[in-house]
Amino acid sequence: MSAKDDLYRQISACYHYESEGFTTQDCERFTSASRSVISLYLNQLCDEGFLRKENTRPVRFWLSEPRPKAAPQRPEQDVFRALIGATGSLKSALELCLAAVNYPDGGLPILVTGASGVGKSYLATLLHRYAGENGVIPRSVRLVELNCADYANNPELLSSTLFGYVKGAFTGADKEKTGLLDEADGGFFFLDEVHRLSAENQECSGTLILAT
Repeated sequence: MSAKDDLYRQISACYHYESEGFTTQDCERFTSASRSVISLYLNQLCDEGFLRKENTRPVRFWLSEPRPKAAPQRPEQDVFRALIGATGSLKSALELCLAAVNYPDGGLPILVTGASGVGKSYLATLLHRYAGENGVIPRSVRLVELNCADYANNPELLSSTLFGYVKGAFTGADKEKTGLLDEADGGFFFLDEVHRLSAENQECSGTLILAT
């Protein structure tokens, strides 16, 4: 809620039935803002039709018609409101991502491409949050991430990381280890920099990609 909205809320509660109106000075008890800022807010509320005033000395204000409630935001609007381009240049791409997330029986894999630094990982985080807030996945399920660049030429290490291993499977495997696929079960698995994998590694993981 903005400072202006909060001021209006306070005014509505205190002066709803006040026939004498109120002044800028009267509103100082509602906020820590300076008198000039309060005056600015009151005049803006007049311009928007929520207050009316008379140019007496001091200027007096009265409540006009009750302020209409803002239309509730859709959940996806709330989650993606900080994403630059969500309602502009990225709108169509975002709609495709949401359609994939909401696709029946577990959703569809999503391949995200773009230059370094454009926000691919950030988008994956927002999609995961959206899915949790809208009941697509449990809220408690975390986003599992894997930087594929660390496994570019090591298919054995990638396989053990993805699928885990049992004790004694190889030298040094002194205990059982759960794979990332098990950890991501029922949630989202984000494979970053997937293009860095060799052809052999891509054959191992290609069908598991959520995003890159």
